[in-house]
Amino acid sequence: MNFRSIRWKGVFAGLVVDVGGSMVAGFAIGLVLSMALIKQGTAPDKIGEALLTNTFYLMSMLVIGLFFDALGGFISGAMNSKARLLNAFAMGALSLTLGSLMQLTSTSPHWYRLVTVLLVIPSALVGGLFSKLMPAKKEALPPELNS
Repeated sequence: MNFRSIRWKGVFAGLVVDVGGSMVAGFAIGLVLSMALIKQGTAPDKIGEALLTNTFYLMSMLVIGLFFDALGGFISGAMNSKARLLNAFAMGALSLTLGSLMQLTSTSPHWYRLVTVLLVIPSALVGGLFSKLMPAKKEALPPELNS
């Protein structure tokens, strides 16, 4: 396969699902955990710092992020029946690039950043592998065969 086989529409659809899903789920978990931390007496201005030192929050975000990487890889692969893994790889590479840019100013622990860097593309490829379980699209019949 070559890079001309990539269907960019599928790559970007997978990326939107990956980033959008990760952000929405992350916001929801962050909101619930923030409310719990405030109930426990954490000052509102210390919530961000408390979340980034909370192992449950970090592991939840890691699992959710990798799930959405795989889902994005699945969607990306499903939209290109001829080069599913290549599409999933391209989506994973873009997700990794975007995620790395978003973490430039992050104060998350080094282990968290390392694990995300190491697992984003493999997770997207797992999604691409699952997309291979889907049947390939059948090409439309030529007009003379439609009767």
